[in-house]
Amino acid sequence: MRRTIFVVTAVIAGWVAGAAAFLWIPNTTYGVVTSIKNGSWSTSEAVGTAQAGVLTRAIVARTGLFALSKEETIYYRAVEDSDGVPFDGACRYRVIGDAPQARWWSITIYGADNYLIETPENRYSIGSKDVGGTIDFAIAGDAEGLWLPVADGPFSLTMRLYNPVAAVYENLATTPLPAIIREGCR
Repeated sequence: MRRTIFVVTAVIAGWVAGAAAFLWIPNTTYGVVTSIKNGSWSTSEAVGTAQAGVLTRAIVARTGLFALSKEETIYYRAVEDSDGVPFDGACRYRVIGDAPQARWWSITIYGADNYLIETPENRYSIGSKDVGGTIDFAIAGDAEGLWLPVADGPFSLTMRLYNPVAAVYENLATTPLPAIIREGCR
């Protein structure tokens, strides 16, 4: 009987510790797994590979639901503008640069909880179907032309590059990525 109580207690303690560790995982720039910085954008060579450790896999499970393998997609995440200032939904941003060299790409906006931001426009991403060879769009509470709506508070951007050219895989830190310029705040 004592042994049964000990085993049940150990299992419950393990569940509680696992849940607490999962909830503790940082929400910023893939937490500790970020290893490569490219302007405002960050990525990791471990994400989407068999070499990813337990912590990396837990962070991806929390912040990057349904992430594809590295062979298919490269994920870059941004939580700050080109000056290194954290994003604030009360500000207006311009995302500019050449379109990434990939079969298909998208830039999606997420709230502080890592879920899509509720907006009346129901628009959450801009991708290769929306622009030609040059990226130029706004992120703001309201705007004209091509833009992503944002609510007040912190947010993040995730750029997905599906089947990028080999040079992107080989130069994750230096491949040209769009700049994120803060244009002002209200």
